[in-house]
Amino acid sequence: MAVVLIVIAAVLWLFARKSGSTGTASTFGGQMSSNGLDNITEAIARFEGYYKPGSVAQRTNNPGNVGTFGGNVASYTNEGDGWTALQNWVTNHAAENPSMTFTQMMDQYLTGSINGTPGPNQDPAGYANFIADYVGVDPSTPVSQVLGG
Repeated sequence: MAVVLIVIAAVLWLFARKSGSTGTASTFGGQMSSNGLDNITEAIARFEGYYKPGSVAQRTNNPGNVGTFGGNVASYTNEGDGWTALQNWVTNHAAENPSMTFTQMMDQYLTGSINGTPGPNQDPAGYANFIADYVGVDPSTPVSQVLGG
């Protein structure tokens, strides 16, 4: 009986993933989490195309494309390690700069600096707007406020 329940849960999880929700970090069946970190990382994963079959983020088990510098993308053994890397990036940077806004966070995320110069295909403001909208705040909100700090 336990094996049948595990198989049913696995099938439901796979179905949820194909329909665009995760069942991993923060949502299942499209429901928002009450956890600010989960919602931020879920938004980043969605923006990075993690749920698109064959995307770089999916192929590398790296939902946030964390560690993407000079065209090289960090690759993780499993998606759990990739989610952990993304969560660590967000929490570490918010802890280092508690007043860092979503706009500043996405500057840092894309350029390596809060006041960095984005590349030709990078739009930190658009990225920040997407993340903040997903989380339900203004892009000028400090990330630490959403994390509960």
